[in-house]
This record gives sequence, C-alpha cells and structure tokens, in this order.
Amino acid sequence: MGRSFDSQGPELHLHLRHRNDVDLILRPDDVSAIVNCASQSVGFVMGFNPWPAYREVRVDHRIVERWISPRFNLPTTYLTPVSEGMWSHFFDDKSNAFHRIVSTIADGLRRISSDDRKKLTTLLWHFRSGTIRDLPSSTRLLILCAVLDGLMKLIACAHDSKKAATDKVWRKASDTLGFSWDNWTKNVFEVWGKHRHLLGHGWLWITEEVPAQEFFTDHARLGCALLTFVAAYCGYDGPIMADPFSNRIVTIRDIKSNKL
Repeated sequence: MGRSFDSQGPELHLHLRHRNDVDLILRPDDVSAIVNCASQSVGFVMGFNPWPAYREVRVDHRIVERWISPRFNLPTTYLTPVSEGMWSHFFDDKSNAFHRIVSTIADGLRRISSDDRKKLTTLLWHFRSGTIRDLPSSTRLLILCAVLDGLMKLIACAHDSKKAATDKVWRKASDTLGFSWDNWTKNVFEVWGKHRHLLGHGWLWITEEVPAQEFFTDHARLGCALLTFVAAYCGYDGPIMADPFSNRIVTIRDIKSNKL
C-alpha cells in the first residue's frame, strides 16, 4: 500500500494507491477505513483535528462516499511529534523512519481493533481540542491529564481489570509499549500525578497559582510524552519530540533501549 500527500494552495490532497504487484480486493468499507486511518495519522503528525471540509472516496473510479463538513478554521496544537527543525535535520536522510511517520502511524491504526481505534480517536480529539489557547491553562492541563490516563488504560487493556491501581495500569501500559518504568515512564507518571490529583480533586483551583514556568514545562513534557505513547502504540520507533527541553533529538527506539 502506498500513500502520498500534496498541498495545492490551502488544500491538502491525500492519495492512496496500491502497487500493481499486490493483489488487493478491498470493499468500500475497507477503503473508508484506510482513508480514516490515513487522515487521523496526518492530523496526529501535523497537530490538528482531521476533519476535511470536503471528502470524496472512489473505488475503481466509482464514488462510494461523499460529504461536506461544516468544520472550518480548526486550531492547530503546538504539541506535535514533529518540528520544522526535525524536518530540516532529516530532510536528506531518506532512509530515516521520520520520512515514513505518517504511513507508519496509519498502518498502526489499521492494526488496532475497531473499538480501540474509536477510543483512541476520541482521546486524540480531546487532546487536540484541549490545547485551544482560549482555554484557561488549568483546563488545558486537566484535559491533558485525563487523556493521558485514558490512553494508558487503553494500552494496558484496563477494561479487563477495572479495579487495578492506577500505578499498576501505567506500569502495564509501559511494559506493553516496551518502555522502562524506572528509567522513563515513572518520571512522566509522577509529573502527571502531581497535577492530576491537585486539579481533579479540587486541592488547586486554578493552575495559574502554579509558577508559570512550572506549568509551561510540565504541560509540554506531558504532551510530548502522550505523543510518544501514541506513536509507539501505533508501531513508530523513529525520531520524536519526547522531551522538548533536552535540546537533542531522541528516538522511541533509544527510549526503549535506555540510550538516553
């Protein structure tokens, strides 16, 4: 399966094609699922809610789906798994996994069960919507903490053990993704727990009471950790902004092998 993306003016055109040497028999529902995964992948990588203003799906030159969306002027989050600096750094390295991040995420979404994919889509919608600048900083941070908690439960399949302690759910999710709890995930969990409990239980009414630098640092670190978890969940192990303050590019593969 091949994918290409091109921009014509203000429009982003998505093309999905299969190689001639691959014998594929796809139903219209299969094609729609592929398009959904690809658009979600683009939205995840670029940092926006992937709702096109116009969408048309064709199979063998026959239109099987067409609709217009009323959603315009959608905000873009500053929390994305890529950056302009990373793009410039890896631009000439065509073999780097960074060049395949969109297709890798799309393929990973396809491998996830339909129910789990819907849950992940909902979590990503809340994540992106929760970064709107008009929201109070406390609201943005609380939404991010809630999404992180939901994501870890999804990865750990915690619906099978609803009474499991939160730290055990996080540990299981960390193990499932192949991350070291002591060397990486535990730090994320502690930062998450500090803000989640203060905000969620009413012990801190507004995050504005927290020093601005602490909020900025923790919000960005938790956001980048969420992006790292999602990317790893979808099978991507290349360069990622796992920590925007380390002043170096890290890869998910390095995080897993404790080479940080």
